[in-house]
Amino acid sequence: MIDRPDTVDDHLPESCTGCGAGPGLADSTGYEPCQVWDIPLVTVTVTEHRAHRCRCACGTTTRAAMPATVAGSPTSYGPNLRALAAYLLVFQHIPVERTAQLITDLTGANVSTG
Repeated sequence: MIDRPDTVDDHLPESCTGCGAGPGLADSTGYEPCQVWDIPLVTVTVTEHRAHRCRCACGTTTRAAMPATVAGSPTSYGPNLRALAAYLLVFQHIPVERTAQLITDLTGANVSTG
């Protein structure tokens, strides 16, 4: 047990066993704690980078540059997903196909074995 859990869910009786009234948190005289330790759900987040084209008063249209972390293709893998793949392949020695399947199973990201 720890003193400061990340979240607290209060569970109140649905009704009083004596009169049937619905008690509120202010009616509590104490509680029995039970802490559940779990890992957060691992998911992938998708960030769309939009390089806008802007037309100046002089008539010239200029396109913004993409950040250095964004590959030149329409889709790419971010640094954290690439680091996970490298860790599984190089440090854990998991074969490429199994690494791709593991990443898909854990995060929902369909990664290429290429």
